[in-house]
Amino acid sequence: MTAPSTRRESAGEEVSVFDASPALRHPRQFLADVRRDLRVTMDLAPQMARRQIVARYRRSVLGYLWLLLVPVSTAAAWLFVRASGALQMTSSGAPYPLYIVAGLFLWQGFLRALNAPLQQVNASRAVISKIRSPWEAVIAAGWVETVFEFAIFVLVLLLAIPLLGEWPGLGMLSAVVPIVALLLLGAALGLLLVPLGLLFDDIPRAVVVGSTFLFFVTPIVYRPPSSALGTVTFRLNPVAVLLDAARSALVGDAPVAPALVLPWALVALLAFVVGWVAMRVAVPHLVARL
Repeated sequence: MTAPSTRRESAGEEVSVFDASPALRHPRQFLADVRRDLRVTMDLAPQMARRQIVARYRRSVLGYLWLLLVPVSTAAAWLFVRASGALQMTSSGAPYPLYIVAGLFLWQGFLRALNAPLQQVNASRAVISKIRSPWEAVIAAGWVETVFEFAIFVLVLLLAIPLLGEWPGLGMLSAVVPIVALLLLGAALGLLLVPLGLLFDDIPRAVVVGSTFLFFVTPIVYRPPSSALGTVTFRLNPVAVLLDAARSALVGDAPVAPALVLPWALVALLAFVVGWVAMRVAVPHLVARL
């Protein structure tokens, strides 16, 4: 049971008061607080993200190239494994280097959106616990940074596609829905993990283990399995469906049926709303624990 924050004037100063009543018991006040904080978030989040990006690469010689080193080096390792014959991994009509790089770029975007909320809140514990500012601004700054980094991935991919002799044309536009849904799904899962992650240090470690397992069961470096069991597993994995749909549209591969993509896109949107409301309701208790 958590409560909305209320505000009152005391000796000329603004004071935030948290009580123990359920926040959703007063829906009008809840929505009013949401609108107020979203306006502040829209102003603060881009500024915070810009400062974070500048601070991260200020003393870096390679600068933004570090964003590409992880997925590119991972792709190089898998290309070496394939070339050595140790594993037989096939792609479709798209060149395998393009296929694997596109998959890894999309995976990095999802992973960054998943980790951003907990990382941002952990890095801003002092701000959240001592300063009356919307928690949405802290997390949204991480998402702005995620979108910026992902835009660099997409730009590099768009430059690589014609160099490898592939150009799907306007069909690339169909990648917008699965890409947005993939990032939204990562953000939703990240929001749902924040309350537990602030209480238990096991959660960040579990995310590392879980994301490693998810990497290997998602067709990032290999084709989606064609067996009966593999097909069922693929369809029940939203990350696999959304990632493969986005990649197929970008590299001109065989398209994934919209009947598979749209339900998972709606699930991602619903999960994001649920995660956001849950985090919003849990804020008073989290502030007290911090």
